[in-house]
Amino acid sequence: MGIPLRVLIVEDSVDDTELVLRQLRRAGYDPVSERVQTAEEMKTALEREAWDLVVSDYSMPQFDAPTALNLLNQSGHDVPFIVVSGSIGEDIAVAMMKTGAHDYILKQNLARFVPALQRELREAENRRQQRLAELARQRLEIERTELLERLTQENEDLTALTLVTTNAISTLDLDELLRVLLGRVMAVMHADTATILLTDGAELHVRASVGAVNFSDSTHVKHVGDCFAGTVASRRKPVYVEDAALDPLITDPLIRERGIRSMLGVPLKRNGTLVGVLHVDWLTVRPCRDREVHLLEITAEQCAAAIHNAQLYQEARRSAAELRLESAALNAAANSIVITDRNGTIEWVNPAFTALTYYRAEEAIGKNPRELSRSGLHDQRFYRDLWNTILAGHVWHGEVTNRRKDGSLYCEEQSITSVKDTHGELTHFVAIGRDLTEQKRLEAQLLQAQKMEVVGRLASGIAHDFNNLLTVINGTAELVLTDLKEGDTLRTDLQAIGKAGMRAASLTRQLLAFSRKQIMKPVALNLNSLLADLQDMVQRLIGEDVALMIVPAKDVGHVMADPGQIEQVVMNLAVNARDAMANGGMLTIETRNVDLDEAAAAAHPSLQPGPHVRLAISDTGGGMDEATRVQIFEPFFTTKELGKGTGLGLSTVYGILKQSGGSIGVSSELGRGTTFTIYLPLVADVAHNRPPAPTVTSVHGAETVLIVDDEEAVCRLTKRILQSAGYTVLTASNGGEALLLLDRHDGPVHLMVTDMVMPGVSGRELAAQLTDTRPRMKVLYMSGYTDDTVLRRGLLDKAAHFIGKPYTTAELTRTVREVLDS
Repeated sequence: MGIPLRVLIVEDSVDDTELVLRQLRRAGYDPVSERVQTAEEMKTALEREAWDLVVSDYSMPQFDAPTALNLLNQSGHDVPFIVVSGSIGEDIAVAMMKTGAHDYILKQNLARFVPALQRELREAENRRQQRLAELARQRLEIERTELLERLTQENEDLTALTLVTTNAISTLDLDELLRVLLGRVMAVMHADTATILLTDGAELHVRASVGAVNFSDSTHVKHVGDCFAGTVASRRKPVYVEDAALDPLITDPLIRERGIRSMLGVPLKRNGTLVGVLHVDWLTVRPCRDREVHLLEITAEQCAAAIHNAQLYQEARRSAAELRLESAALNAAANSIVITDRNGTIEWVNPAFTALTYYRAEEAIGKNPRELSRSGLHDQRFYRDLWNTILAGHVWHGEVTNRRKDGSLYCEEQSITSVKDTHGELTHFVAIGRDLTEQKRLEAQLLQAQKMEVVGRLASGIAHDFNNLLTVINGTAELVLTDLKEGDTLRTDLQAIGKAGMRAASLTRQLLAFSRKQIMKPVALNLNSLLADLQDMVQRLIGEDVALMIVPAKDVGHVMADPGQIEQVVMNLAVNARDAMANGGMLTIETRNVDLDEAAAAAHPSLQPGPHVRLAISDTGGGMDEATRVQIFEPFFTTKELGKGTGLGLSTVYGILKQSGGSIGVSSELGRGTTFTIYLPLVADVAHNRPPAPTVTSVHGAETVLIVDDEEAVCRLTKRILQSAGYTVLTASNGGEALLLLDRHDGPVHLMVTDMVMPGVSGRELAAQLTDTRPRMKVLYMSGYTDDTVLRRGLLDKAAHFIGKPYTTAELTRTVREVLDS
C-alpha cells in the first residue's frame, strides 16, 4: 500500500497526466487525482476537496499556470504548486516562482519531480505546524488573560465577602445564617413569626421559618403571583395586610387556621435582582407604620446581601481548589508575569520573572518596572505609544530590550493587558513576557549560515566552470610540452602556464572546500596519529622562533574524516597562528574526548549531543577584536596586507569541518591570543590503516573507452590523452547521445568516463540505465564539483571510481588503468 496523496492536475493531456502519476507511483505514493482543464473545473475541485498537491502545465488551450496559481492563492489553501511543462523559459519560471509557485519541472526531466514534491510537502507540513503552534500560542495568551481577569474579579468578590461577613453576620453557613437573620428580624419588628423564601426561577422555596407559627412544615414551594409571598415577589415592593381574616388577598386557609392576623412582606433584592421574599406576621391585628415598612426594607437589603454572600461563600469553597490550582499554574508559568496597579507599581511577579531579570519578588514589588529594567534603548515615543494603547483598554504587543539586575541586556516579547473592575474602571495591568534572547541568537546563527551557504553555492559554481577550463588549459599545455624537444624556447612558456594552472587548481580546491562540495575519502582517523605524522612539517612551517607543543590525550577516540582534509585544516590554522606571532611565541595543539550535553551542542548548531573529539589549536599572538572575530570564517575576509592572502584559508577550514559533520569555533581577545576549537563526532574505535595505493605497471591499454561530457573542449582533450595511450575512444556530448551511440555500437565498451553533472541525464543516471544492457562496462566519474545529494555525504559508494577536474595526463591515464584492472 503506497503513501496516500491527493493530487489536483491542471493538464489538457491525458498522457502527460499519466506520466506524472506514474512518477508518483514509482516513488511509493498511492495518488488519488483529478484532472482539470478550465478555471471553473479547478475552482469547483478546490471548493469540493482538500488537496495535498497541485501540478499544472504552463500553457493549455483554455487555461494556463498563472491563472491556476491565482485561483489556488484566492482559495486560501496552502498547497504546493509545481509547474510541469514541456518548454518554459527561465524568465517565465522566475516569474512563476515570484508569484508563489514552489518549483518548475521540465517534462523531459521528470526525474526531478518526486524530490521537488517531497521537499515541498515537507515545507508545507512545516508551515502547517508553525500555524498550529501560532494558534496554540494565541489561545494560550487568551486563556492566560481570561484567567488573570477571572482571578482579579474573584479576589475582589472574596474581599467584599470578607468585609460584609465580618461586619454584618456571624456565620457563612446558609441555613444557620437564615435562622440568625430571622431572629434579628423578629426582634426588630416585634413580630410573632418570620419566614424567608428564596427564588428558583418562577418558584419560591421556603428556606427558613421561626417563631410561634412555623411555615417550614407547610408546602415548601410557592409560585410567583400566587399566595401572599408570590404577590410580594410579582410586585417587587412591600405588601401589608392588616387583617388576614378579612383581606381578600389571603386565600391560603392555613393562614387563618394558625391565627395570623397582620402580615408584612418585602422582596429580597440585590442590585435589582430578586433573591426571595421576607415576610413577618403577627397574631393580633397590628397597624403598620411607614417607618416599620422602611425598616423592614433596609433589613431585607441586609438579608439579601448576607444571603448572596453566604451563597458566594459556598461557591468559593467549591472553587477554592480550582483557585489554588490556577495560582500554582501562574507561578509555574514559563513566561514571566508581572501585575501592576494602574500607575505601573508592581504588585506581584511570578518565579519566571526572577529567573529572567534576577530580581527577587521582594525587590520588585512596590517598584515601577522603569526603575528596575529600562535599558535606555527605546525612545520616549516608544513608551508613549505603549501607555496610550493600554490606557485605552487595548492589548499592547511588542519586543522590548530590558536590563537585568546584573546590567546585562535581554530581549523580551511582551503582551500588556489592562484589567478593569465590574464598573469598567481600569485597575491593573498584566504584563506577560517571553525571553527572546536564545531565539535572537539562533536567528543570527541561521542568518550567518544562510549567508555562508549562498556564498558557498556561488563559489562551487565558479569552481566547477573554472575546473573545466583548467582541465583544458593544463592538459593541452602538458600535451604540447611533451611534443616539444629539449631546449625549445616554448617549453619555458608552457611550463609557466602549467605552474599557473596548478596554482589556479589549488585555488578552486579551496573554493570547493569552503562550499563543502569536495569529494571526501573518509576513514576512521585517530587525530593523535595524524598530529604525530604532521609534527615535523608543522614545525618547519611555523619556524624556529615559534615553539610547538602537541598535547595528545590518552586513548583519544576515532573520528570519521578525510585525512588529507584534516591535515589541510591543521596546516591552515598553523599558518594563521604563525602570522599572528610575528615576534615568536608558542603554538599549542591539544586533543581530548568530550561528551557534549544539549546545552553545549546548542552552541554549535551542526552538532548533536553525545561523544566527540575536541581539537584545540592555540597561539600566544596578538588576538583579535570582536568585529574581526565575527567575520573570521567569511570567504575573502582577511586582515593581511593586499596581495598577502586570498582570504580563503579559514573559510576553507570552515567548509571542510562542516562537510565532515563537525564544527569550529574561535575565542580571542586583543593581546591574549587566539584559540580555535574543533569538534568532530566520535566513532567506534577501529584500526586506522590507509589503504595502500594500487600498483600500476603501465598506463597504456587497448580497450575501448566511451567519454561522455557536455564540455566539448574537455571531451576533445580527454579523447586525445587516451588515444595517445593506445585506447580506442568513443565520445558523446550528453547522456542521450551516449545511449544512442551504445545502441549502434556492436563491440564491447570496457569503460565509460562520464561527467557527473550534465543537462538532462546525469552521469549517475546514465550509468544506472546501462546496468542491464552493459553489465560488464566499468564507470569512472569525473566532475569539477560534486553537486549530488549522495556525494555530499561522501563517495558514491565504496565501489565507485572518481577523478576530479582538473586532472593531469598522468592522473587520467593512471586512473583509467586502475579502474580497468580493478
